Amino acid sequence: MSYDFPDAKGHFGPYGGQFVAETLMEPLRQLSEAYGRLKDDPA
Repeated sequence: MSYDFPDAKGHFGPYGGQFVAETLMEPLRQLSEAYGRLKDDPA
């Protein structure tokens, strides 16, 4: 069994992607950016 992990944009292989309402795309982008900045913060 093989798995295709998502790339930096969240896509799985050549066809996969995000199935999200357009109105949620900007909040999800902001959340992803904040997580990237804070995930290694020891506080």
